[in-house]
Amino acid sequence: MQMEEPPVNLRDVVEELKSGLTRHATGGKFDDDEYRRLRKILLGSSIATLVPEFIRKSRDLSDFWAFIQPLLATYRERRSYLNEHFEKLLEQVDTSALEQVANFEIGELLGRGGFGEVYRFHHRLLDMDFAVKLFAPVYGGTEGGHMDRFFREARILFALNHPNVIRVFDVGLYQGRPFIRMELFVGETLNDVLKARGRISPGAARPIVARITEGLDHAHRKGVIHRDLKPSNVMIAKPKQLRILDFGLGIFVEEDIVSRVTKTGESVVGGYYTAPELLQDARLLDPRVDIYSVGAIWFNLLTGRAPAGVDVAEDLDSEVELEKDEREVLLKCLRSSSKRHQSAQDLLGSLTRLAPANSR
Repeated sequence: MQMEEPPVNLRDVVEELKSGLTRHATGGKFDDDEYRRLRKILLGSSIATLVPEFIRKSRDLSDFWAFIQPLLATYRERRSYLNEHFEKLLEQVDTSALEQVANFEIGELLGRGGFGEVYRFHHRLLDMDFAVKLFAPVYGGTEGGHMDRFFREARILFALNHPNVIRVFDVGLYQGRPFIRMELFVGETLNDVLKARGRISPGAARPIVARITEGLDHAHRKGVIHRDLKPSNVMIAKPKQLRILDFGLGIFVEEDIVSRVTKTGESVVGGYYTAPELLQDARLLDPRVDIYSVGAIWFNLLTGRAPAGVDVAEDLDSEVELEKDEREVLLKCLRSSSKRHQSAQDLLGSLTRLAPANSR
């Protein structure tokens, strides 16, 4: 599938906005509706993250005037200030357009989930394929500072470099929709594995849990909490390769949790793969919420279903026979946060002390 060209010429939009704001800042006239129209086009375009901050924060011309009037006293200073910022933006318009048309194309759909779709992404000059997660239109709004926060949090993703974490190369907006360009990992999700096999043996499950925990430990040390870990965003491939997907979606995860609780009245003592404390406070940033999710995934690998209700230990015992120490390490992941493994490093230590895994 080829990417469609934007319906407008972005260079013309930038030029019109520059001209209008310059007039407004130097005693001339500029229609407020026209300003809002041009601003909306830019904030929904592929260069939205490059739009100057004063435009992103100025929802109308009164906001813009409140910004520019006290900052710069003379018409000459205002004209120079706007020229400088818009020239930089025009350079990025040309670069962005050239890059999209000449170097990249989106290929087949690789997957679809709650947040959007994942496509194969081919770089013609490098002759390499990547994966692009293109978020659903509902996540493309600019109101409430959501996009600012998304890109601010996404910066840290470039610091994640671990064999068990998917590598991120780029983030941006395409036609108003956020996207993440990342490593193309050929494999299957744990969700696919569970659908095909129902469950896997304790000896096969434990190495998977260990690799997930190693990836989380790396991310947590960088200050990144996943908060949406589940079988569908863990991928595996032979030989012994694993990648965790979807780090950095904090604002979207929070909205999704709030929506679930609001619409369904979901009980705070359950929650599938989501730690109960997250259902009480969707903005919580605590590494232990990911430990709960590891335990829920582990439980699912062994039993074929996610933990639910208050009889998790009995449910586990009825489905699979585990060594006492291994059983305790798993169940400790699912306890209240104060009684849970307190970090990924803590969980890794407990896993290491277990007797060697076998194919039982």
